[in-house]
Amino acid sequence: MTLRRVLKSLTPPIIGDLLHGGCPYVSWSAASESASSYSDQALNAFKVARRMPGSVEGALLRTNLLYLIALACGKPDLSIVDFGGSTGELGADFLIAFPDATYTVVENPAMVAMMKGQGPVGFACTPPAECDIFFSSGALQYIENPTEILTVAFTSARRSVVLMRNSFADEDIYRVQRSRLFANGSGPIPEGYKDRTVRYPHRTMKEGSIVEIARQYGFRCVTRIAEADTDALPYAGKVYGTQLVFLR
Repeated sequence: MTLRRVLKSLTPPIIGDLLHGGCPYVSWSAASESASSYSDQALNAFKVARRMPGSVEGALLRTNLLYLIALACGKPDLSIVDFGGSTGELGADFLIAFPDATYTVVENPAMVAMMKGQGPVGFACTPPAECDIFFSSGALQYIENPTEILTVAFTSARRSVVLMRNSFADEDIYRVQRSRLFANGSGPIPEGYKDRTVRYPHRTMKEGSIVEIARQYGFRCVTRIAEADTDALPYAGKVYGTQLVFLR
């Protein structure tokens, strides 16, 4: 037995939890009380200040699964909804590749207020009634009830639902995620900000439940790809990341 395994066997489970994602909470409300949120005004202001309006043409989109799905649709005037799309850099790249498309980012009210009118990407607090592709990357695990949004996704999407950077588990796990402020957003660090710890509630989702919701609305899962950075997810052996693509 290696030294690492010996140390692991001697470590109480609660210490392991603290080292890999923090001690879990009993509910979303409990985790929220110990954290701020993604709608925190200062966090949103930093993301907006750091955004890259002049990113390299197509650089973000070419490495994203959304690009392949959009190409497969063969429809130049696609309507895309990006739930949790932050300041819309991906949307800006998408509209360069698909100039006849419409791209709407659904975000918290603070972000929407800061970003409205800043470019061709639309911003809204709630998803439109209809779209061709409903897309979300790394956002659903930061809201209290992702099932509600997923129901909207499968109700509104005419062609496809694309879910990336998910946090799945067979049980509901609530925790407080910690990161550095400068780890949020993209582009150069803006002047006038100091790096600090930011905390926000995080939860897992059940993959099987999402597949069942999709089935109820006439969608089938056509692509299931393990996330490349699953080792970075907390609670090893319990939480995993998978990209999912659904077609109607």
